[in-house]
This record gives sequence, structure tokens and C-alpha cells, in this order.
Amino acid sequence: MLLATSYGSYSQCSGLQIIGFNSDNPDQIMFEAISDISAGTVYYFTDNSWDDTAEAFTALTEGERTWTAPPGGVAAGSTILWESNLITCGAVDDNVLSLAVGGEEIYILSVVPSSTPGSITAADICFGVVFNGSGSVNGITGLDLGNIDNASYNGSGDITISANWTTSNTFITQSAASCSSIAVGCTPPQFIAFATCANGMTDAGFDEYYVSVEVIDAG
Repeated sequence: MLLATSYGSYSQCSGLQIIGFNSDNPDQIMFEAISDISAGTVYYFTDNSWDDTAEAFTALTEGERTWTAPPGGVAAGSTILWESNLITCGAVDDNVLSLAVGGEEIYILSVVPSSTPGSITAADICFGVVFNGSGSVNGITGLDLGNIDNASYNGSGDITISANWTTSNTFITQSAASCSSIAVGCTPPQFIAFATCANGMTDAGFDEYYVSVEVIDAG
């Protein structure tokens, strides 16, 4: 079920947003599909610090991970929980990011993280959340939650407003994850009717006809 979210329009990258995390063990990241995501689509997660002025990460000394949408894709409204190397939907290339207690950030990107100036613009970042870290959320969809360790979006109102999040310095049990494939549309079958006379001929003088129907499955 899609959370009742009011979205900003700060960046071009879209599809996923963070709706919860725990940096107190076990480390977890909870995220949501805000639009249908095609099978095989790759997103990048990192807890490096993004510099909005340099348009790059300050260094690549922390984690970089990938998440790939599963066969069948992911329908809008799906929620996904990542803990250790376990993911409730899709595939990951490694354990969840190791989130530091007392200062951290998480970003979801559509491109590979880079520290080259000018390589990571706001348009490349789908969502970012900072919690007492040094990374920026200027110009992107995201927020700074301040000096906390764990958080969960309450599902109502603007996700970029901290008042709409539950935060704590103790572990928060995240909502149950629920992932659905993209619904496949059904093409109605085509019907073609052929009328012939009862005697197999086509003389218009006969008033008794057989009708055969051919059903064509268009997929």
C-alpha cells in the first residue's frame, strides 16, 4: 500500500525513497518504491558524505552498495527492508551499509557514487537523509533529522519534514515490508465471426446459417 506522502520536486532521480533506518544493531534500511520500477533497474546506496557545492562525495571511504529490482519489477507502494545481506525484495550486492551511531547519512542514487567534482549533481540523487552527519541535502529530496540514531517515517505528510518522522536513540521496529510485482495488463481477445449457409454455400437466399467464431489471443 502506498504511503500517504507529499513529495517534493527537487531532483530528477526518482523511484525510491528511504522511509526508515536503524544504526543501532542490527543496522537496517527501509525504503519504498514511489513509482513502478522495471525489472533489472539498479540503484546505488551510500553513506559517504555528499557536498552540494563540489557536486561530489567528499571521499569514498565508506560503503557503496547496489540494489537491483527483481524479475517482474516492483510496483509503486512496495516497501523493502534490508538487513545484513538479506533483502525482502530484489537483490543486493553486499551487506547493508554499516551505519555509524552518532553521525551518518544515507543516499540513494541513479549513478555510481563518485568523488570527482561535478560528477554527482542533485539530479543524480533520488533521496537523502542525514542524521548528525556532514553530508548535504541541499537541492535534493531529503532531510536532516539531527542528532538521532534511528528513525521511521510515519507515512503521513511531507516526507522531507522531520516532524513527520519518529526518531529515537534506541532501536525502532520498522513496519512490515510488502513488495508486489508490476501488474501486467491483459489485452482483450479479438473475435472474428464467419457466417455460411446451412448447406455450406453462400447463397443469400437461404435463411439458416452456421456461425463460427475464431478467438485470437493477442497476448
